[in-house]
Amino acid sequence: VAETHNAQVSVLGTAFNVRAWPSEAGTAVAVTEGHVRGEAADDSAALSAGESAIATGREVSETSVDAEQQASWRMGAISFTDRPLADVLAEVERRYDVTIRPLPSAPLDVRVSAHYVERPDLDELLSDLGAATGARFEGEGEGYRIRSGSSRRITPPTPVQP
Repeated sequence: VAETHNAQVSVLGTAFNVRAWPSEAGTAVAVTEGHVRGEAADDSAALSAGESAIATGREVSETSVDAEQQASWRMGAISFTDRPLADVLAEVERRYDVTIRPLPSAPLDVRVSAHYVERPDLDELLSDLGAATGARFEGEGEGYRIRSGSSRRITPPTPVQP
């Protein structure tokens, strides 16, 4: 049984992916083989290979995603399917251990889809996100700030000298 902040997933002889961060509203489960049962406070769903669901507090709702793509992070891939840029940036911060500070003009609601079979270089990823969303990333200390803009050019952060 895998327990998160708002759900519980029982293994029933399977391969699956669970995505749960306290800063995100739900727990997402994607099954690549076998079966799992996702449970929330008042609801549950049995899932088979290729199926997925999201548990948000009290209920579980089935969704359609590419389960293999959702689990591809285990092989170093990075994948986003129709997600707001704000969610994508939160994932980039976690995966690359970097801070990205949005300025008020940042297009955080723009939805993004991308799939990288191998982990891209951070500057390449930010350049692609900028081109897709009209955002501009600029180096700031050890991280980046993001604003609205049409530049594909990434200004890397300035290293802090000891």
